[in-house]
Amino acid sequence: GTGLFVLTMILSFAALAWWLSSTLARAEAERVKVETQMRNQAQLMDQTMEPLVVHELEGGIIRFWNRGAETLYGWPAVEALGQRIHVLLRTEGKSLEEIDSELAQSGHWRGELTHTTRAGRRVTVESRKTAIRADAGGGLVLESNLDITERKQAEQALRENEERFRALYSSMVEGLANHEIVYQEGKAVDYVITEVNPAF
Repeated sequence: GTGLFVLTMILSFAALAWWLSSTLARAEAERVKVETQMRNQAQLMDQTMEPLVVHELEGGIIRFWNRGAETLYGWPAVEALGQRIHVLLRTEGKSLEEIDSELAQSGHWRGELTHTTRAGRRVTVESRKTAIRADAGGGLVLESNLDITERKQAEQALRENEERFRALYSSMVEGLANHEIVYQEGKAVDYVITEVNPAF
C-alpha cells in the first residue's frame, strides 16, 4: 500500500512538473514573440523619415527619438532621451496648457508649432500628437512633426508679392483693366472685365 501511494505521488509530481514546464515554455515563447514584435515596430519607427518622438504625458520627458527627429533637429537620440521635449525644442506657437488640455480630453492634438534646432534654426512643423494613458495613471504621447518651414515661407512670399502687386495696381496713374477671355469651341469670342484700377 505505501509503495503504491509513493509511486502515485511521484507520478503526480512528475505530471505537475511536466505541466508547469510546458506552461512556462509556452509563456516564454509568447513573451519572445511579443518582444520580437515590439522590437520590429520600434525599428520601423526608428527608420521612418518623419520625425517621431515619444514622450511622457506628464512632464514631457523624451522616451523615444527616431532618426527623422535626429535629422530635423540635430540632436542624436542619446542626447535627446531624458530631456523635456518643449524645453529642448523651445516650443512656441501654442500654449502647452491648451495642448495638454486637448490631449487629456480627446487623446489627440494637431496644429502648427515652431521649434528650434540644435543649430539655432527655427522650423515650423505640423505636429500631430496622440496620447495613450497607462493603467498606472501616467501616459505617453506619440508625436510626429512634419517640417513645413519652406511651405510657410513660400506662402508668406506669395502674400507679400500679392500685396505689392495690389499697391502698384491701385496707385497707377494709367487706367488698367483685368479681363477674362470667353471661348466657344476653342475660339476667343468675347471678354469679360473682372477688375479695374481706380484710374480706369
